[in-house]
Amino acid sequence: MMIRVAASMLLCVAASATHANAGCTAGSEFEPPLCPLELPAIRRIAITENAAKSAAEKDPAIRCDGFRLREAHVRRYLARAKTTTARAAHFTLDWSPCYAAGDVTFSDGRSGRWRIDQFRSGTLTLGDGEPVVLFCARCRFRPFAW
Repeated sequence: MMIRVAASMLLCVAASATHANAGCTAGSEFEPPLCPLELPAIRRIAITENAAKSAAEKDPAIRCDGFRLREAHVRRYLARAKTTTARAAHFTLDWSPCYAAGDVTFSDGRSGRWRIDQFRSGTLTLGDGEPVVLFCARCRFRPFAW
C-alpha cells in the first residue's frame, strides 16, 4: 500500500513538473488551469455577431447592448487568452449570456471561428476541428466585465 501511495505521489510530482514546464498554471477555485495559446499572426478579423444574447438566457431584462467588441479588442483578447478545458471552465468560471462572434484568418492561411463572452471566456475553432476553450485572465479592459 505504501509503495502505491509513493508511486502515485511521484506521478503527481512528475505531472506537475511537466505542467509547469509547458507554461501552464495549476488553476484555483476561481480560475481554471491555463496553458499558453500559440497562434500565428492574425491577418484578418471579422465580427459577425456583436452585443448578442445567448438563446439560453430567457430573462428579457438581461440586455447585452453594452458588450460590443471592436477588431482591436478581439486581437488583444486572442493575444492574451490561454487555453483550458471545457470541464474546468464550467466549474470555475461565471457564465455570461452576452457575447460577440466572428471569423479569423491567420498569416499561415488557416482560418476559424471565434466566440468571446463578456466574462472573458471564449472558444476558437480552427477549420473543422474541435473548439478550443479560452479564458483571458489578463483582459481587464472595457468592454469586459470582471
